Amino acid sequence: MTRADTLFAGSLNDPSLKLIGFDKYNVQHEIYALTQVIFYIMTGKENIEKINQPSIKLFLEFGMNSDLLKRAKTLQELKHKYSATNWET
Repeated sequence: MTRADTLFAGSLNDPSLKLIGFDKYNVQHEIYALTQVIFYIMTGKENIEKINQPSIKLFLEFGMNSDLLKRAKTLQELKHKYSATNWET
């Protein structure tokens, strides 16, 4: 979803990449974008700010947390959180 030496475009990119630089790019930045894609597929919604379902909020926080220490570190971790999420809104 993102490559080094390209323009920073698109709303799915992790904004922290602008600060830390693309040389520090890792799978957690892909997880950030993937979390948004999964959210859209499962809910049909783009706006993550108006979600009242606690389970979905936890999923979003786990996949998009600005603190990389609190963000999913692997796709397996994100998959586990996805499976535990109640997607009914």
